[in-house]
Amino acid sequence: MSAPWDRLPSIVGDDGAEMLRRFRAAVEGAFPNRLGAVVLFGARARENAKPDSDWEVAVFIEDLERSSEGRRLSLLAVPFHAEGFYVSPLGLPADRTPVSPDLLASIDCEGIPVPSPQGLTADEFHYWRRDQPDLHELIQGQPVRMA
Repeated sequence: MSAPWDRLPSIVGDDGAEMLRRFRAAVEGAFPNRLGAVVLFGARARENAKPDSDWEVAVFIEDLERSSEGRRLSLLAVPFHAEGFYVSPLGLPADRTPVSPDLLASIDCEGIPVPSPQGLTADEFHYWRRDQPDLHELIQGQPVRMA
């Protein structure tokens, strides 16, 4: 059962959401206390993916060393590829510098957070709240849009 802040199942289905959550857990294990956000973007987030489209995921990590830690992210994806889930992680520094403004705009525009079981990080909430109900307004456990 998904939490009110988890938009993934409605967009990518229960199986896709579960695989993304598992990938996030693998990333958290590989980068303890450094994960800022995991955000699905690209065709899957826009809901115009083809069956063979990959799952583009921006992974924002504190103090990211892009070359070596980017390789570590790629290696984390290998077991998922073996299961037929073609996740393509893109490691990005949590402070968002120096990252292409066009890439960040794309992620910011279409991004959907991959929440942990505990909820969203502050960075992930930024992606959740666009045109979404306010977490502080829940009626009978369901989010309600603010006027």
